[in-house]
Parts: sequence; C-alpha cells; structure tokens
Amino acid sequence: MFLLNLACVLALSFVSAEQSSVGVVAGRVVGLGGDSVGALPNANLALLAVKGFRQEVSGQVARTTADIDGSFRFDGVRPGVYFLESESAGYKSTRSLLFTVRSGEVTTVDLCRTVDLCSQFAPGVNSPDAMELSGFVRSDGGPVADASVAILFLPVPDEIVQLRTDGKGQFGPVLIASGDHMITVLKPGYKYKTKLVSRGTRRVVDFHLHRTED
Repeated sequence: MFLLNLACVLALSFVSAEQSSVGVVAGRVVGLGGDSVGALPNANLALLAVKGFRQEVSGQVARTTADIDGSFRFDGVRPGVYFLESESAGYKSTRSLLFTVRSGEVTTVDLCRTVDLCSQFAPGVNSPDAMELSGFVRSDGGPVADASVAILFLPVPDEIVQLRTDGKGQFGPVLIASGDHMITVLKPGYKYKTKLVSRGTRRVVDFHLHRTED
C-alpha cells in the first residue's frame, strides 16, 4: 500500500512539473476596417517558433481556430520566442510581433487584420515627434477590464498599436507617432466604440461602453 501511494505521489509530481515547465499563449482576433468592426470568429491561427540571433523561423508549433468571440488559446507551449499568423476570409493575413513564452505564465497576444501588430511602444517613434495617449474604458457597471484598444494612424492605417485595459479599465500611457488617429475599443458582450483623435503631445481619451443587450 505504501509503495502504491508513493507511486501516485511521484506520478502527480511529474505531471505538476511537466505543466509548470510550459506556458500558455492566449488572446483575441479582431477585425477593423470596411463594414466589419469586432471579433473575428473562426479565424485560423498558426503558432510559429523562431531561433537564433537572426530570429529565423524554426517551424510551425501548433494550429487552432478562434472561437465565436474571436478568442483563442494554445496550451502546453514550451518556453521560447514565437509569433502568430492569422487568416480570415475578407481580411489581410496578419502576423504578430515576436513574443516570449515563459514557464507557468500566460502570454496575451491580440491580433488585428493588418500586418505587423505593434507592441505597447510603436517602432520608430522619436520623442520630438511623439504623442502620449492614455484613457479609461468604463460602463454603467464600472471599469471594463480586458478590453481590446486598437489605435490606427490616419489617413492610411498601415500600423496598429494594440493594447488591453487593466483591472481599472485603463490603457496606456503609450507613446505613438504624433498625428491623427482612430481609436476603437472592443470587448465581447459590449457594443464597440470608435473615436477620432487629432494630433497633440498628450491626449487622454475615455470611453463608455454599452452592453449589447442594452
């Protein structure tokens, strides 16, 4: 009986160690542009690994399909550097920036329909030609956490800065190129909202969302 119990403990310890040695990649696919603004259900996603100093693609790790609300999840991902590719009918193929997966952690990656999803700091932005943008997303029930905030540079939205609101409903501050921007906030269960922001050095843009059943 003792040996049986010991074997069970060792087996559980092995499973626990195996689970803690891998990570999770999760996020949401949203579409911006045309007549469709919102989650992209059934989007096809591929998780690809990179290696070496030149960050060469070492191969496809896994594939999945986004849920009805655009959410997706990859479990059991080994630590390392990866990127995501997504395809949806009627939208351009989308590739995320590189991100790092760590043991026992969930890495959140949101994808928009344009190529090269930007991180919290837009590449190539110099401080003399930059604007600091931040804000809060709220509803009648209080702060809206985990909402997707997409910032598009106008007139041609070739780049998107994609953020998530925190537990207080806040996004940013983020440093972006100075100019005119369109900001769209999306959260499953709420009606999306878009605002236009003109150039400046520091802007605070707040949003109030309404639930879809309102």
